[in-house]
Amino acid sequence: MPMSLTKREQPSASIWRTLRFRLAAWNAGAVILTALVTLVGLRQGVSWALIHELDQVLLDDARDVRAMIEATPADQEKQLQLNLNRMASSHEHRGWYVKLLNGEGEERWATEHARPKLPRPNITKDRTPTTFEGYRIVQSEVDAKFHDVKLIRVGATLSQINEDMARIDRWVLLAAGAVLLTAPLCGYWLASRAAETIGQIITTASRLRPSHLDERLSIRGTGDELDLLAETINSLLDRIAAYINVKRDFLANAAHELRTPLAAIRSSVEVALNAERSSAEYEDLMVDVIEECGALETLVNQLLLLSETEAELPAAKFERVDLNDLVMKGVDMFSGVAEARGVKLRAGRVDDAAVTGHRVHLRQVLNNLLDNAVKYTPSGGEVTVEVIVDEPFVRLKVIDTGAGMTAEEQQHIFQRFFRAESARTRSPGVGGTGLGLSICQSVVHNHGGEIHCKSFIDRGTTFTVTLPLAEEPSGLDKLFEANGLTRLASWLVALATLVAGAAVARAQEPARPNVVLIYADDLGYGDVSCNGGAIPTPNIDKLARQGLRFTDAHASAPTCTPSRFALLTGQYAFRQPGTGILPGDANLIIKPGTPTLPSLLQQVGYKTGVVGKWHLGLGEGKVNWNEPIKPNPADVGFDEHFIIAATGDRVPCVYVTDGRVVDLDPADPIEVSYAERIDKSPSGAERLDLLKQRWSHGHDQSIVNGISRIGWMTGGQQARWIDEEMADVLAAQGVKFIDEHRGGPFFLFFATQDIHVPRVPHSRFAGKSGHGLRGDAIMQLDWTVGQVLDALKKNGLEQKTLVIFTSDNGPVLDDGYHDQANELLGKHDPNGPFRAGKYSAFEGGTRVPLIVRWPEKVAPDEESGALFGQVDLAASLAALAGAEIPAGACQDSRDELDALLGKDETGRPHLVHEGHGPQALRTAHWKFVALGPTRDSLNPVPPTPIDKNGALYNLQSDRDESTNLIDDYPEQAAAMSKKLRAIATTPDRE
Repeated sequence: MPMSLTKREQPSASIWRTLRFRLAAWNAGAVILTALVTLVGLRQGVSWALIHELDQVLLDDARDVRAMIEATPADQEKQLQLNLNRMASSHEHRGWYVKLLNGEGEERWATEHARPKLPRPNITKDRTPTTFEGYRIVQSEVDAKFHDVKLIRVGATLSQINEDMARIDRWVLLAAGAVLLTAPLCGYWLASRAAETIGQIITTASRLRPSHLDERLSIRGTGDELDLLAETINSLLDRIAAYINVKRDFLANAAHELRTPLAAIRSSVEVALNAERSSAEYEDLMVDVIEECGALETLVNQLLLLSETEAELPAAKFERVDLNDLVMKGVDMFSGVAEARGVKLRAGRVDDAAVTGHRVHLRQVLNNLLDNAVKYTPSGGEVTVEVIVDEPFVRLKVIDTGAGMTAEEQQHIFQRFFRAESARTRSPGVGGTGLGLSICQSVVHNHGGEIHCKSFIDRGTTFTVTLPLAEEPSGLDKLFEANGLTRLASWLVALATLVAGAAVARAQEPARPNVVLIYADDLGYGDVSCNGGAIPTPNIDKLARQGLRFTDAHASAPTCTPSRFALLTGQYAFRQPGTGILPGDANLIIKPGTPTLPSLLQQVGYKTGVVGKWHLGLGEGKVNWNEPIKPNPADVGFDEHFIIAATGDRVPCVYVTDGRVVDLDPADPIEVSYAERIDKSPSGAERLDLLKQRWSHGHDQSIVNGISRIGWMTGGQQARWIDEEMADVLAAQGVKFIDEHRGGPFFLFFATQDIHVPRVPHSRFAGKSGHGLRGDAIMQLDWTVGQVLDALKKNGLEQKTLVIFTSDNGPVLDDGYHDQANELLGKHDPNGPFRAGKYSAFEGGTRVPLIVRWPEKVAPDEESGALFGQVDLAASLAALAGAEIPAGACQDSRDELDALLGKDETGRPHLVHEGHGPQALRTAHWKFVALGPTRDSLNPVPPTPIDKNGALYNLQSDRDESTNLIDDYPEQAAAMSKKLRAIATTPDRE
């Protein structure tokens, strides 16, 4: 019967039951539901965002009001009230008011604009923002010095937000109406387009016949899923047609092959029936019949085997098969046949190897290959079997010295019923079904392997079977196998491993935040207001409120280059010669290929960048600033860099990115020298009148931007930086890196020039601190920190970014320029309560600010007294990111991640302070300073000389290191001295 749809089978004409209608309805419903959920969600999100923004403003206002109240003496209450009323007047447009309450929530005073009739909400114990009768209210505790004021309440009207939301509601309703109208129409149009191809499929299928297989679907060329469906169906039809043709040929060939033995059997029987025969003749005829029946049975068995091998075998039938054992048994089985034919059969190289597969089928492959090799090898020839392991595969080779085949015959050797005539001609009397090699190919492919043939006339043939090696069984596998439970054990062990592995992975999977390391220059412990400084640093203070502030954190050295070297390499700088304060033309002191903090993070997928002060050298030999400079930060782990080569007071005064000087004019090449004068223009020593900031010592050579520097420089006028703009330039580059890599994870090493000399802040900050240029530079540094934090907030990265703020060493006042740092210091104490500063092995030289913020892991507004060293950042951040440190790398860096995140209040057991070599050793309470030069950069009067045996201080009772206890505690001093000497020659990671 023709393939067509009868009237009974035709789809119903009712549109409600058509696929087109159902697709349209589903599409419209999905679009409408999605749109409504989205619109409502957006509406609620906007409402939440507006209220959240108002809450933040009110919380900030409450914080400011609290600060005003707590700073107001009891005799200035009236002035405070006047100030608060002024604040309320300035915010009158948003209904802003302040109320002062006692501990029971009773009102003691309120601004003039507070609503007097507003009932008192019951939020005395609640510190969260609250909505009450159209007002948003926050409350905070306060320690006032007058009356019994204990609470402050700040509020503002919600009227503006309500008006905004009313406008948004109107737009939401309009948008919802538009969606309700357009979604069904669009859905019906799309459904019609989809149903068009389905109709084609039905029509084409109805016309298909076994004798008429050339019908195909049309391709519209749109490249969409419907085109892909049409292409897939056409490909399926092509394969069906090819399969039918192959089956047709196969059946014809099989019928021919079956007819031959059947004809012989029939002929023998007819001969026996048509004439009288002797018993011997009947016996000969029966022998012929039996032989032909055997041939027929062989052919039928091979056809069945071929059918089985073409079907994909279930994995349950696969087992571990020892090829060595398989080969040796095969050689033994065919050795008698080979010997009878005068053929030498032997096993050559046979490696120990196993595969996973169907034992019977693999044995059939080997038997077929051995049978062919022995049959087609003449007497005196040789057949060799080899098993060669070539991980992750094993190669089974059957090599004979037989008749061989032509290149044309080799192309068809694996086709069904194909027989190589050249081999049959040279080996008369040898026959076969022509299915053996086709069976071999099917079996091998079913095992994920390949089979190849290489043959030469009269030189023999080599068949190579390549299979994947089996995985080595575990001890559990062997145990269960011995008890006949291999399959059950495999499933149970696999399931247990999967569950346990998933649990362990979830438990141990490292958090992978972005990491921003802000590295200030010459900033002392007391230079930030959250550590008691007199110069306001609101952005740094905010960072401290949102995170963890350390009180005993240290740079590795009291100067810049060795501190940076130790931070990035995880190795104390004194272990490598030439790591002191570098000149501006120094070569890179980190050997390319050295595992570093950025390179470790690179290995686990982080994008890494450095912006700002580098001061670790560039290039090799004499640096050519007019060509690409190699090596550079890219060779020690940074994907991107925008740096100043050394310091602001050293030439060359240019920026470098991607190993090239930024904005360099080739017609004005740069030359730099620290060995001899190459600059013919007036120097700082010669023309003080050309300087906008005079030098005090050592900075009297080339003049750039009105400031004399260390070193000589010519050329590169267009590329030279402007000191007043440097903070803006570097901040912009840091923000750019964050913007471009917000998808993360990334590591940004943001190393500021501030507050290193020369201190030349932007006009926005000049004169603003009241503490001279050094104080202004601190304010500029704080602004820079704010720019980086704002970039993280803008990109939604605050929660998943670990921010670390610290400094490369302690403070210095006069470091080469007359900028009144000493004269205008006032009550500001750069090193806080600690002795000395930069260049010194005393606490003030290395104890620096350290603030860590990571909202997901670090509790806010906390303080830690853990002993922490910057040398440990490499190992700690590597552990955080899941990076493995190679053996011998980062040899002084310890994994102090728990201390860094505030989970460990102890930190390191000891820490080295570098001066001229390992100069001091710290423990929790003790400090040992070895004999050697040390300098107090904050005190023009030389400090008390270190005793010839060194100095020992108890920091718990003597944090300013004024009392040397070495004579009182000689054993403690001796033990620490011994430990310091040991660290000088032994890595300090353990």
